[in-house]
Amino acid sequence: MTAPFAFILIPLILSNVMHMWWVKKDLWPGLAIPVWPRLFGENKTWRGFVVLPLLNGLFSALFALLVPVVPPTMGFPTGFILGLAYMASELPNSLIKRRAGIPPGRSAVSNAWIFTLMDKTDSSLGVSLASHFIFHLSPGQTVLLFLVAVFCHVFFSWLLVLVRLKRHF
Repeated sequence: MTAPFAFILIPLILSNVMHMWWVKKDLWPGLAIPVWPRLFGENKTWRGFVVLPLLNGLFSALFALLVPVVPPTMGFPTGFILGLAYMASELPNSLIKRRAGIPPGRSAVSNAWIFTLMDKTDSSLGVSLASHFIFHLSPGQTVLLFLVAVFCHVFFSWLLVLVRLKRHF
């Protein structure tokens, strides 16, 4: 894994784990307001759009001090943007699931594999595309980042279910 991949993925993994813990502990409940419940469901909240980018910005800023992928002053803004890309890229999937009649936080009954595939690739696609432009990745590097991100997403989803921080794979 190249240094930019580590800079992109490690803070996002840490941010997502912390965000799940944040939600489980119901921290900042005033921000647990759905972004647009009719379109995206009750689980896509403003808290996620605030907490995840902030955490990712902080973890990226710390990472930028250790690995000179970006100047230290750009660690936070870069991480914040990647956190927003992560969150925003989940919205189309939520919209499709609501239109298909799948309740928030539930799995599809028919064509479950398609929705599982979308669940495990949507944020990876968004982060990979954002990284393509931020880091001037080649198309091959962007595809490789996407594949590594999907693998990480699947692995950590499984691990978080195992330790009961997450309810469903």
